[in-house]
Amino acid sequence: MAKNEFLPFGTAANANVLPNADYQALPARVAGFSGGVAKSEELNTVWRQGSTMAAVLGQFIADKTGQDVLDDGDTTKLTDGLDDALEKKVIEGFPSELSINGYQKLPSGLVQQWGRSTVTTDAQGNLSITPPGNNFADGIFFGRVDLGESSYSGVSRVIIINTYPNTKKKSSITACARYADNGAVVASTSINVTFEVLGS
Repeated sequence: MAKNEFLPFGTAANANVLPNADYQALPARVAGFSGGVAKSEELNTVWRQGSTMAAVLGQFIADKTGQDVLDDGDTTKLTDGLDDALEKKVIEGFPSELSINGYQKLPSGLVQQWGRSTVTTDAQGNLSITPPGNNFADGIFFGRVDLGESSYSGVSRVIIINTYPNTKKKSSITACARYADNGAVVASTSINVTFEVLGS
């Protein structure tokens, strides 16, 4: 676990600090402490506020980057660490599975999913694909199906796949398979396909 050397000060329940209302009304909060004696609870409040925020920021950097956050005066390293931490935090808002069969969810609610599947056409050459994973709460509004690479193995005739457009959000996409040479349906045949869909 990464170490954070920026520690909060005066955080105990009975810490010698000012109530927040008193601190807000403290003249020195705006003008700063001038010559003379500053009360310990006033200074403790200033130190606690600054150190608490530094501790929170340091812990955020450590948690997100996995790197130690050291109190060594290296502001460049701290800035770089904060940049890295913020980048990783942003990425967390984009759940994804980046693989051959994967998906990407965007903060807007848009979901893109892709993959490979083996399907069997019906007597009219139609096929249907329901993407796995239940990523579409509202449904799919766009999709595309193409012939998978391995479908060409042992096939003497070229197959063309046309995707039917979704006119409303659905849980699946449909397409039809035809032979390129004469347009005949590819009936009751198992074929490998790739797909890409968009929805929410």
